[in-house]
Amino acid sequence: MKHILSLLVAGFCISAASAQQQAPTVFTSDVDNFWNAYDSIRSTNDSLKQLEYLNKLYIEKGTPGLAGFRKVKNYTDTYYLKVIRNYPKFWNSIRGNTYKVKTLAPQFGPSIAKLKKLYPELKPAQIYFTIGALRSGGTTKDSMVLIGSEMLTGDSTIDISEFSPGMQKFLGNYFKTNPIKSAVLLNIHEYVHTQQRCYGYNLLSQAICEGACDFITELVTGQKIPLPYMEYGPKNDQAIRERFKSEMLSPSWDNWLYNSASENTPVSDLGYYVGYTICKSYYNKQKDKPKAIREIIELNYGDSTAVTNFFKQSGY
Repeated sequence: MKHILSLLVAGFCISAASAQQQAPTVFTSDVDNFWNAYDSIRSTNDSLKQLEYLNKLYIEKGTPGLAGFRKVKNYTDTYYLKVIRNYPKFWNSIRGNTYKVKTLAPQFGPSIAKLKKLYPELKPAQIYFTIGALRSGGTTKDSMVLIGSEMLTGDSTIDISEFSPGMQKFLGNYFKTNPIKSAVLLNIHEYVHTQQRCYGYNLLSQAICEGACDFITELVTGQKIPLPYMEYGPKNDQAIRERFKSEMLSPSWDNWLYNSASENTPVSDLGYYVGYTICKSYYNKQKDKPKAIREIIELNYGDSTAVTNFFKQSGY
């Protein structure tokens, strides 16, 4: 779970600001290109023609962000086409919402400026609003924040009746949170990821990596990430701690991160909550707060000694 004023559309790149602060660079052209391709795809039943439209009108015209998103999430052209063809009710119901991402750019600048103030070493990142294939609401690649607008803009009005029961439950719960209202929080979270060396080698390191972004987001915005794990976590903290500590050295984090709720795990992504709690505890124990922020963001999550020392100093 990585952010964010004046809107200029020139080649669909949005990038302006006030006299004192430079706005982040935000791209939304992939949204328009997707729907142009979608309309052409729906106009024919010829699968080869559909694939041609998808590639020519969307993928080949795509931003570097779309290319990065496709690579990170393994979005092949054939997979895109499968998702487009199988869920027409979903796509028709989400379409209008996806255009709302064009209005978000003015909200991001102040938060990025605050992040820069807290962490002066902040490196620039570009924010890309794309249309994905329902595998991610947001991720990063190098210095790019990559947002799946078909996930970010969902709400309780979206038709998810064509999906499997499990996917309906997942999307239904996520869309109930009205994620676009938390777009600034999502983008700050992902923006922080672009500053990290976030390649965890076990559950502990990966949980801290994700939780660090949630914690820094809270420092920047004054708000917690409004997802179920942040509500469930404090109410069940002791049980979560005991279970986490028994599994934290495991190379697998399937029960804690990027997972769905299950009988044994009533809320998904509890590893985010644990990592957030560890980082918050570490921060609160440090007298030098700017240094603590640097240490949280710059922690080498692939270094077992560094991660272990950080964990011990947190007192979790």
